[in-house]
Amino acid sequence: NPAGRLRLFWFSQVIGLQRGLEGAVQAIGLAGVPGELHLLGHDPMTSLKQLTALADQCAPRLTVVHHMPVRPDAIIELGRQFDVGLSLEQDRPLNRNLCLTNKSFTYMLAGLAVAFTDTLGQRPLAHDIGPEALLFKPGDTEAFAAGLRRWAQQPDALLAAKRAAWAAAARRWHWEHPEERGKALKLVEQVLTKSSRSVRR
Repeated sequence: NPAGRLRLFWFSQVIGLQRGLEGAVQAIGLAGVPGELHLLGHDPMTSLKQLTALADQCAPRLTVVHHMPVRPDAIIELGRQFDVGLSLEQDRPLNRNLCLTNKSFTYMLAGLAVAFTDTLGQRPLAHDIGPEALLFKPGDTEAFAAGLRRWAQQPDALLAAKRAAWAAAARRWHWEHPEERGKALKLVEQVLTKSSRSVRR
């Protein structure tokens, strides 16, 4: 990406506020680099309008781009045209702190550099990718901005982050890995077996 224009990607069923997107807009504005924020999902609450207004206010070099939902199996292919995937889970309430959504794995399989908020659920995955991943505390806009600025100004660092994410996906974090295939069914089977034994007693 020789122009230094970062193409950021985030997706969900619904585009909403208070999910870290405002911080992303503020961070790229603080970084002072040109960028595109690509958002995939429905917009029933006109969040796009509010995010665009925020970008006009604090990140004038940022363009907010809306993509209508696509088939789930097409998201990885769509994501390959971008640079950075945004995994912006918040640390409150507790379930958001603990969860690890499919966003992160989708970005990795698309070969994107990944920006993670430092939550209990996401921290181990970011550490597994290595120092090339961007990990910052929720709400730490300055750290977020510093990471984005580095990726925009140092193409080699951005490429290294993409390669590290893809390598982690190919090595371990994909749906066909032996440790994942049938794992949920095995766990259910174990629970049912224990329950059946308890009933017989």
